[in-house]
Amino acid sequence: MKTAGWVVIMLLTSVAPVHAAQVYSGCAVPSATSRHVWYIDPVRGNTVAAGADGSQAHPWNSLTAVVGAQSVPGYTRPLLSSIPYAHVVNGKFVNAADQIGNPPVQPGDTIYLMSGNYGDVAIGTYNIQTPNSDFVTVEAAPIAGQVPVLSTLYIRSTNKWVFNAIKVQSLYGANGNKQALVTVTDQGASLPTTDIILENMQISSADSTTGWSKAQWVAQGRTGFLEWGSPGNGTNGEPNTTCISMTGSHIQNVRTGVVLAGDNSLFTNNVIDHFGDDGIDYAANNLAVTHNTIRDNLDIGDGNHEDAMQGQNGP
Repeated sequence: MKTAGWVVIMLLTSVAPVHAAQVYSGCAVPSATSRHVWYIDPVRGNTVAAGADGSQAHPWNSLTAVVGAQSVPGYTRPLLSSIPYAHVVNGKFVNAADQIGNPPVQPGDTIYLMSGNYGDVAIGTYNIQTPNSDFVTVEAAPIAGQVPVLSTLYIRSTNKWVFNAIKVQSLYGANGNKQALVTVTDQGASLPTTDIILENMQISSADSTTGWSKAQWVAQGRTGFLEWGSPGNGTNGEPNTTCISMTGSHIQNVRTGVVLAGDNSLFTNNVIDHFGDDGIDYAANNLAVTHNTIRDNLDIGDGNHEDAMQGQNGP
């Protein structure tokens, strides 16, 4: 049995269209142009060690090598300068805020992804902030037919990221991963997350769940999008994840569609369909939830009453 308290939702459109991005009023928006453009191709790309330089002609082969905190084989360090570098010093694992050398990718750059599977992608590491002075944009390359696929996307303790036109898909528990398909969160007041923009995303447990039994739904369906701010110390326990937007996206074939538990957030012009629990759960202040379509809820036999939308007090 679920209980719902009273909350106030601002049903309005608070947007600032820059680079096609929409955000909650007062939140940061990307610059109109990128500083530099880089390419990643997991199928035809290569490593730095093999001579790849991130150009369209010689793309890298790993997104994790750019945004991940640990080095990937063929790469000596993360290629984005703002990523803390987790490495071994004198036989001990060190999670440092510095980097070795001069990483080529900088805040303000755009990273184009070619078709292929990029696996589980995580931004942010334990007990350290990943600060960007400008937006880093990760999006499908503007070449016909490109469909980059991430198994999951996990973002924490960072700021100023744009993800655009990317597919995120995998079954619950794949490779031991039981997270939501897309997670945005923080590590408390000293390690917050802010200004994350998700546009034109395709998020699903699978392309089709036709023929799934109720047991398969319970065992394999993931949560679609989880925006989860840890409670802060303010008067109302304001969460430490803020200014998150998702626009123009399609979330389907999931258990819970969306959880909005971060302040000053925008969720607009999205479609949620074929969900087994709730379409949208919300528990935060200053949410703009507008022009969304929620349809085709399913009874998956887990005892949960599937609501289109349900709100609760507090973070």
